[in-house]
Amino acid sequence: MTQPPHTLLAEIAAIQKMNVNQILAKYARFFTGSPTRCTATLRQEAIYRLQEEHYNLRISDATAAVLNASLEKREERRKGRESLLPGTQFVREWHGEKHVLIYRGPKQYEYLGQTYRSPSVVAKRITGTNWNGREFFHLPSLKSMKQED
Repeated sequence: MTQPPHTLLAEIAAIQKMNVNQILAKYARFFTGSPTRCTATLRQEAIYRLQEEHYNLRISDATAAVLNASLEKREERRKGRESLLPGTQFVREWHGEKHVLIYRGPKQYEYLGQTYRSPSVVAKRITGTNWNGREFFHLPSLKSMKQED
């Protein structure tokens, strides 16, 4: 151990109170590339890395690769949602009736004046059965939106 346990606990408690910029400044050695700007994620990673250093532990390269792939997929999904502009309308005809879904922002889809968190909820309301809302309304897939960039 490089430091007594109470010092580690004090440092973890301090991280809990820091904002994004403070975490990045103090623990820059933990973050490679361009780290996420999500405070909760940065806190978790900084705390994890502190404990890793404290207890002299390290995850295997295979586990690190799996975790990094998962983070990359999460980032792709986030970027995909950001590329839709609020106010974008998606029209779907179902049994001869036209249905309009309006994208208002992350997890905000408007249908008939009501806001829903997911296009799948709206698709179920229209059809009475479970649907993948992205498929039902022909929302662009993350892959196609990525190719347009």
